[in-house]
Amino acid sequence: MTDARDFFGYKRPDDEPGRRPEEEDGPDPDSPPALDEAITLDSPAVVARIDREDMLGRVRELPRQLAQARQAAGGLTLADRHRSVDLVVVLGMGGSAIGADLVAAAAGERLRVPLLVQRDYHLPSGIGERTLVVAASHSGETIETVTAAAEARARGLPLVVIATDGALGRQAAADGTPWLRYDQPGQPRAALGWSVGLLQELLGAAGLITDPDPLGPVVAVLDELLERMGPGVET
Repeated sequence: MTDARDFFGYKRPDDEPGRRPEEEDGPDPDSPPALDEAITLDSPAVVARIDREDMLGRVRELPRQLAQARQAAGGLTLADRHRSVDLVVVLGMGGSAIGADLVAAAAGERLRVPLLVQRDYHLPSGIGERTLVVAASHSGETIETVTAAAEARARGLPLVVIATDGALGRQAAADGTPWLRYDQPGQPRAALGWSVGLLQELLGAAGLITDPDPLGPVVAVLDELLERMGPGVET
């Protein structure tokens, strides 16, 4: 039987393609890592190095945010003009607007009136006096939301503010606009539980959702899910 070295003309084993010199024996830096080296999800140090803003920690807070949102909305007082509406317009950008998208998707046909999310400096054209405007801004300073909320106030439309503070909060406190206030550090996307929970509770309190979802069971399901799938569970 012909040896491969004879067939291809290799005179020594070291001449074969892919063979490394003896002095270079060891791990090939270009080779893929071994399985136990590739999986680093169980290393808190590696996760902390990648997740510098602790977004995983914010995800773990989601059930608590929903529960606290329910409590924060418990003392909300609405006038008849906030209940007798034909349309809900939520003013928001980024993470604050995403909460409204999620509420609308979850409620679906149980919404008694249409819900429109407006990401703009102005109110949508064609709306009337029976439009409930919800100005949602994590900081209370989002210029698009502040500008459109001022337009709603000038037109005398029923208005509710969802914010931590800022210009929206100060104006609401000054003129008695219903204000769902919360306290959450970090980026708006890290306060998704608040933006979802507060809007859900607002629409429920206004009677604009038929058979609204109770947040208690949602919190319990999320707690159980995070217990099974959180960073503390080994890969």
